Amino acid sequence: MDTPKIYGKVRDHVSARVFEMRSRTSAMIVEVGQLELRKATLLAEIQALEADAGAMLAAEATRMGIPDGQPWQILPNGVAVEGE
Repeated sequence: MDTPKIYGKVRDHVSARVFEMRSRTSAMIVEVGQLELRKATLLAEIQALEADAGAMLAAEATRMGIPDGQPWQILPNGVAVEGE
């Protein structure tokens, strides 16, 4: 194996700063991974809440005799009316 050519020595402050930057980059990559995991968890919670809300509304529609596919909405006072 050939001996690599030596160009000189990188100044200490440059070398230290580059290693610091690389360390920070690694930490940021870990943080992004954690944020992605948190994002996935939040999206799963949103889906679960939407599914629960949909199930509750379907049960209420059945209880009130609203036919399947019939558009309806809930007014602020809690009254269910025809329409979207």
